[in-house]
Amino acid sequence: MINLHNAMYYTEEKNSKVKCRLCPNLCLIKPGEKGKCNVRINTDGKLYSTNYGLTTSGARDPIEKKPLYHFLPGSCAYSYGTVGCNLFCQFCQNCMV
Repeated sequence: MINLHNAMYYTEEKNSKVKCRLCPNLCLIKPGEKGKCNVRINTDGKLYSTNYGLTTSGARDPIEKKPLYHFLPGSCAYSYGTVGCNLFCQFCQNCMV
């Protein structure tokens, strides 16, 4: 079962299309279709997130491993991830291009 949650950062366009403004792709999504991230879907002219509140991984790491320059040195940070990356960076370990 898909968990739909009202999405943020989009505008309603003509013909029930929506313009997602969450990332640099600025997807123009037709009704019933998903954006490039494959987790934001247009349902009747409204944008919904299908991965809200879902995680696929989590890790506790030293703060120095994160891009937080001089932020609480010696402490730990908790990182989590979910499905739906939308940038397709070729240097990324998760690149599917």
